[in-house]
Amino acid sequence: MFRTLNRWALVLGALVVPTLVWAQTAPAPAPAPAPSTGPTAESIIWGLLILAMLLVVVFLLLLLMLAVITDYFLRLKFGKGIFPVLKAIELPTWLSWSKFTGLRGTSAAAQQRMDQPLGHDYDGIEELDNAAPPIFNYILVGTIAFAVVYLLVFHVFRSAPLQQEEYALAVQRAEAEKAERDALAKDQVNETTVTLLTAGPDLDAGKQIYTQNCVVCHAADGGGLVGPNLTDAYWIHGGDVKDLFRVIKKGGRAGKGMIAWESQLTPSQMAQVASYILKTFPGTTPAAPKAAEGELYTPAGAAPADSTQQQPTETKPQASAQ
Repeated sequence: MFRTLNRWALVLGALVVPTLVWAQTAPAPAPAPAPSTGPTAESIIWGLLILAMLLVVVFLLLLLMLAVITDYFLRLKFGKGIFPVLKAIELPTWLSWSKFTGLRGTSAAAQQRMDQPLGHDYDGIEELDNAAPPIFNYILVGTIAFAVVYLLVFHVFRSAPLQQEEYALAVQRAEAEKAERDALAKDQVNETTVTLLTAGPDLDAGKQIYTQNCVVCHAADGGGLVGPNLTDAYWIHGGDVKDLFRVIKKGGRAGKGMIAWESQLTPSQMAQVASYILKTFPGTTPAAPKAAEGELYTPAGAAPADSTQQQPTETKPQASAQ
């Protein structure tokens, strides 16, 4: 048996080692782009149906094996089984269990060698010249065939991703799903759940929205034109991000000119422009600041603002609300 193993090992080494050397020098293909969507409902249903059918087949095979084992022991014990019709069934030689165990069908020369001592005695235990069951050779040949196929599929033709590539693809899918969830969560904010955004991409998006929609009323530097000054500490409707989000969404007081932007901007866009205003303009000095309007606003937890700064003036009917 060991001579047979050595021969197979030499043949496998002669085939595999050069192929492995070539595979390691070949460039690895770039991972395919990961899809951003998960499995569809139809694919899940079909997968469950296939799994259910496989479970049914396995269950039937287990029942058949239990019945055959029960029949065997009944015949052994009582001479009568539960499957009399099976008496007439004779399996072909290549399907018989003895073909794999080597208990029958052994050659005459092998039978002469069987049970012959090899002269090795270990504390009364003798080593006999018995051939290994053929099933061991079949398992050995099967594993070698599997190794060759695996080598060709994963390392030569690279038709399937390796474990590292599968991990990279899984990470890409997870990141895409996270980005989708984050985008969906941003568009679910409202005036009670909005928070001040500080990330660079959000502030850049808020600046673009402000430039396109708000400059005409509040000036590029926030000093105010038709709309109020955004740089001082006085606010008409409150200076918190929730207050500013509410004003952008619903508009200012009636007759002030501030429209409701909820039909033109998404919740995430309104949160971005509100955060941009609060992170950019307060405390700056515009070129031509408009007189302060509204009431002095002090952020929660901050020191009281200096009451000697410019006092607010009467709000004009034509001005848009902060």
